[in-house]
Amino acid sequence: MKQFSMKLVGLMILLIVLSVPAGAASKVKLGLIDTKRVIRDAQAAKDARSNIYKEIKEKQAMFSEKQADVMTLSVELRKQQATLDVETYRKKSDALERQMKELSRLKEDLEEELNEQNMELTRKILQEVWEIVNQYRQDEGYTMIFEADKVVAADEETDITDAIIKIYDGQYKKTISE
Repeated sequence: MKQFSMKLVGLMILLIVLSVPAGAASKVKLGLIDTKRVIRDAQAAKDARSNIYKEIKEKQAMFSEKQADVMTLSVELRKQQATLDVETYRKKSDALERQMKELSRLKEDLEEELNEQNMELTRKILQEVWEIVNQYRQDEGYTMIFEADKVVAADEETDITDAIIKIYDGQYKKTISE
């Protein structure tokens, strides 16, 4: 599928270049952006990820505490197994099993929440970046800007990623200082 996408992008570029009249061909300006690098390196993204990780660490600490409680109950139940009557042991065993299921659900919920937060963060950053890229394209006279991981080969000077990160960081700094 990825090869098909890359071939399709290459074909689109070829068709665009070939469809431009000979005199206008020198006016075609193509650019590339590495959105993965923007998401990784832009300060807004770093700060947002940091906030998510702080929240997750707090929830992981709560999960670890509950996990330790369940483990303690499990150890106590094993120790008391010989001294408890069958009915009491069954009740405690059932209670332990319910707590283990709750713990498992909590873990799944935390993992799902982390995935949702990461997806939302990525979506938000990409939306902001694409707005910047579109304005940059207009301001700098680019005909088209492509995602770098969809292009097989290109000259380094077509990569606008650093410029976009610089603009994005500048806008971010303005918003946090206001």
